[in-house]
Amino acid sequence: MLIMMVSCQKEITDPSLDGTYTGGSGSGGSGGTGSTDITGNWKFVSMSAVTLSTVQVSQPGDVLKTITSSDYTTTNNTGTVVISSTAMAVTGMSYSVNATAIALTYDNNVLVDSTAAPFTFSLPSYSSTTTYKLVGTDSISYTGQSISPAVSGGSGAHYTLSGNVLKLTTSVIKDTTINLAGIIETQHSTATGVTTLQRQ
Repeated sequence: MLIMMVSCQKEITDPSLDGTYTGGSGSGGSGGTGSTDITGNWKFVSMSAVTLSTVQVSQPGDVLKTITSSDYTTTNNTGTVVISSTAMAVTGMSYSVNATAIALTYDNNVLVDSTAAPFTFSLPSYSSTTTYKLVGTDSISYTGQSISPAVSGGSGAHYTLSGNVLKLTTSVIKDTTINLAGIIETQHSTATGVTTLQRQ
């Protein structure tokens, strides 16, 4: 969930970001122990997300910038995920978010406003199937959509397997620039989501 301020107008948006996957691939099951086989039946435990958005509006003699951040972990989590060697099938995934977004507004680098805005969100139960490919020994590349709706647009994930707990970490970055009659608006947004599953 992001709260963005443009020309002093506050807007609450969906708790997701579109962007490009920035997670790495590598060798060795970083942070995991034992087997790195992720196939099997898994229970959805939770999803956490850390988001940061910087919106800057520039015109001659004035720069208005708002930095908004949020950090939350889902509750009321339900659902299962069946992982085969090529696909992930999600059944009945649902969760709730009850968190606060912090927005700091600067005018020419001087803090002029700070806002704490509570937000809630409930994901209706949904089911879907996505395909993937292993990259190295600790990352995957989605050939379909990500199973993490909290961080949409991610094309892959870094995974760690510790005992019966699997964590899938997806990071995205999005940059946009708009020129409105000489008024330049730029936005830099990042989000990292961690999906935690437990083997059944």
